[in-house]
Amino acid sequence: MNKGKILNAIAQNNSLSETDTVILNYGIKRIVATLLDVIFTFIIGSLLGIVVESMVFQFSFILLRTYGGGYHSKTKFRCEISSAIITIASLTGIRRFENIILDYTWIMVLFAIAIGIMAPVEAKNKPLSLDEKRDYHNKVIRILITLCFFAIFSSIWTKKILVPIAVAIYDTGFLVVLGKIKILEDRKKM
Repeated sequence: MNKGKILNAIAQNNSLSETDTVILNYGIKRIVATLLDVIFTFIIGSLLGIVVESMVFQFSFILLRTYGGGYHSKTKFRCEISSAIITIASLTGIRRFENIILDYTWIMVLFAIAIGIMAPVEAKNKPLSLDEKRDYHNKVIRILITLCFFAIFSSIWTKKILVPIAVAIYDTGFLVVLGKIKILEDRKKM
C-alpha cells in the first residue's frame, strides 16, 4: 500500500481539513523515509557483520538529528546521497576502526558539548519558534546525557554500544557545526 492509498483511506474515514491532510501527508513521507533509512542501515550493517551496532547507530543518529538539526542539503537527491555516504562511512568506521574510536572517546564528549551548545540548528524551510528552539534544545540535552551515560556504562561489558553511539554523536556534531556555519554564511550574503 503506497502513501497515497494510506492517505485516501484515512481521509475517507475521517473528515480532514486541508491542513490536516498536508500534515498527515508529511508524516507519512517522514515515516516511509525513516523506514527506508533503517532498512538501508540494516542491510549495510548485515553486510559488514555489525547488525546490532548498525541499529544502535541508526537509533542514536535519528534521535540526535531529529532534535539537534544540522546541515541540510539543498535538494532531496543530495540529501539521500549524502545520508547514504554518511551511513556507509560511519558503519565502515565502526567495523574497521573500533579500537581507534575507543581511544578517541573524548572527541565524543567534545562533539556532545558542541551539540549541546549549538542545537537545534533549524532548516531554512522550517524555522523554529523560540518555544520550539527551547523544547528541542532541552530534548537534545536529555538525549545526549542518556546516550553518553548508556554508552559509557555499557562499555564495561561490551563495545557494541559505545562505538556506534560515539559515531552517531561525531556525525551529528559535525553536521550541527556545518549547519551553523551555513546559516552564518547565508546571513552574510543578505
